[in-house]
Amino acid sequence: MGELQLRLDELAEFQQAVADGRAWQEAAPDPAAPRSSNTIRSTAGTEGGRVFDPRAERYLDEGAPETLAARAEGELRARLDALRRTIGAINREATQAEKSRLQDFGDWWNRRQVQLDQFTARMEARAEARAADTKAEADTYGDQVDRILARTRDALELRLRGFFADEMGFGFLEQDLKSRRFMLQGTKAGTVTGEILRFIGQFKGFPVAFTQRVLGRALQGYSPDERLLQARNLGTLMAGLLVMGYVSMTAKDFLRGYTPRDPEQPKTWLAALMQSGGAGIYGDFLFAQANRFGNGPLETAAGPTAGTAASVINLATRARDGEAKAADAFNIALQNTPFLSLWYARPALDLLILNSMRESLSPGFILRQQQRRREDFGQERIMPATAF
Repeated sequence: MGELQLRLDELAEFQQAVADGRAWQEAAPDPAAPRSSNTIRSTAGTEGGRVFDPRAERYLDEGAPETLAARAEGELRARLDALRRTIGAINREATQAEKSRLQDFGDWWNRRQVQLDQFTARMEARAEARAADTKAEADTYGDQVDRILARTRDALELRLRGFFADEMGFGFLEQDLKSRRFMLQGTKAGTVTGEILRFIGQFKGFPVAFTQRVLGRALQGYSPDERLLQARNLGTLMAGLLVMGYVSMTAKDFLRGYTPRDPEQPKTWLAALMQSGGAGIYGDFLFAQANRFGNGPLETAAGPTAGTAASVINLATRARDGEAKAADAFNIALQNTPFLSLWYARPALDLLILNSMRESLSPGFILRQQQRRREDFGQERIMPATAF
C-alpha cells in the first residue's frame, strides 16, 4: 500500500506540472537521488521544488513541441501502466490472501457441516427409536394400567387384611411367635433346657402375650409429647379390664349358682382384675399365700407340671404321716382330668356329681363353701349345690 500511495502522489504531481506549463520532467523524480520522493527544493537549490537530473532537461531544447507532448503523453501512459501493474499486484496479493481465508473458512464450515449432519443423523435415529418405544408403550398402556391397578389393589388388600389380623391379635390374645421366642429362648424340644422351659411355660402364653402386645403398645406406643394421651389410654384400658373382668366373673358365678359379688368391696375389684388377665396368675401371689389350686408361688411359677408334681408329693407325704385326706386326692384328680374345666360342662358336673362327692368325702364342704363366699364377697346361692 505504501508503494501504491507513492505512485499516486507522483502521478498527481506530474499532472499538476503539465497543467501549470512546467516541464513534465519536474514530476519525474531522479532515480539516483536518495530522497527524490521526499526532498522538495527549487532548481536553484531552494526548498519547495524537486530534484531533477540536469541531463534529463536537455531534450527540452531538442525537439518540437509536438514531440515533447508525445513524449510526455508516453511517459504519462508508462506511469499509468506502472500504476495499474502495482494496483494489480496489490489486488492479486489481496485476492490470494482473501482466497486463503475463504478456503480456511470453507474447510472449517465443511467440518462443522459434517458434525451437524452426524448429530442430525443421531437425533433422527433416537427420535425414531423413541417413537417406536412410545408406540409400543401406547399399544400396551391399557394393559400396564390394569397391571398397576391390580398390584395396587392386591397390596392394599394385603395391608388391610394385615391390619385386621393384627388388631384381632390384640383383641383375641394367643401365643404368637414373639411370645414363644421369649418363653423358649430359641431352645429345641428334646433338650434338657428346652424341656424345662416348655414345662415352665405351660399355660403362660396368655399373660406373656398380654404383656407384650396390649401392655407393650400401651406403654411404648407413644412419643414423649403424647404422655397425656398415653395416661388416658392406660386408664381406659385398666377400666375396661376391670369391667370385663367383673362381667366374666359374674357370669361364671351365675353358672355355679351364686349371686353377683358386691361391687362396693375392694376384694371384688381385685378379683375382677385377676379374672381379666391384667394380673393373671401373678395376682394370686399378690393377694394370697397360695394360688387357686393350693400351690405356692414357686410351684405356680415353675408351671403346672411342677405344681402337679408338688401336689402329688405333698399328698404322698401326708399319706405317709397319716394326715392325707380323700378330698385332697379327689381335688388333684379333678384338676388333672381333661375337659372338666369347660364352662358349659363344669356347672352341670358340679350340680349332678362333683359337689355330692365332695360332700361325702368331706362332710360340711357345701356349708363351708357358702360361708366363705358370704364372708369374702357377700354372695348367696340362687340354685342348690346338688341335685339330690
